[in-house]
Amino acid sequence: MKNNNKLEIIEFTDPVCTWCWASEPVLRALKARYGDQVDISFIMSGLVEDMRTFEDIDHAIGGDPSEANAQIAQHWLEASAHHGMPVTTNTLELFSEEYPSSYPQNIAYKAAEFEDQRLADAFLRKIREATAVSAKQTNRDEVLLSLAKKVGLNADKLLTHCTDGTAQAAFEMDLATTKAYKVDLLPTFIVRYNGKETILKNYQLVEDFEQAIQALCGNEISASTPTGSTENILQFIRTYGRVVPLEIMMAFDLDEKETMKRLHSLEQEKLIKQKKAGNGIFVDALT
Repeated sequence: MKNNNKLEIIEFTDPVCTWCWASEPVLRALKARYGDQVDISFIMSGLVEDMRTFEDIDHAIGGDPSEANAQIAQHWLEASAHHGMPVTTNTLELFSEEYPSSYPQNIAYKAAEFEDQRLADAFLRKIREATAVSAKQTNRDEVLLSLAKKVGLNADKLLTHCTDGTAQAAFEMDLATTKAYKVDLLPTFIVRYNGKETILKNYQLVEDFEQAIQALCGNEISASTPTGSTENILQFIRTYGRVVPLEIMMAFDLDEKETMKRLHSLEQEKLIKQKKAGNGIFVDALT
């Protein structure tokens, strides 16, 4: 167990969950505001064991994988209009008869953790991007291995852990924790400090987390919103390599106009590159 005097935010998640994708800007904003006072981690909760037996009544998703892809695309597009993270839906083919599950993505993340936690978290982000924005079939081994290489993971080691049962066992432990906490919505968050914890179900705003943290920690943990200077924004982009404008807006408490103005300035200096990403934009660091 981690240091009880450090704030922990633990997300029950799945790499293909759209509202988990929506939570990325929130988590990055919390990291920007709380810095080294907070540790953020993930528990793999296995959203779709088999799409053919999966049933999401609220969004009419489940059954035949090819039909489910169209249902998912509609859900993602509607969700994106609310949460603001980019998605690509016109070429979405996430599930098929041969690949009906999101478990491979969960297991691949657990495999990556055996090598390096920081790279595993970067890998998780790449899976989310590839799923939501690039419309890749990320439950295929070759896609996962390619993404692993992009973040610096050893693909051979990853494949070994995925096939020798170690990653499967680690995933099953995560599933057991998910069940123990009676998680029925993704994302769900544990906010933990000094032996106490609170549960936040579903997508949460930065303000929701700040209220929960204040209730748990009092004045022992404090947030500080960084100044939205071009220098700070550039450092934020460089920290992650790739961001979405919404993540900058949340981290620095800027409106869209101010954010895009600063990004334009950085792009003019050839320090970043903006490119179309589904119905949104990716911002990549160049140096």
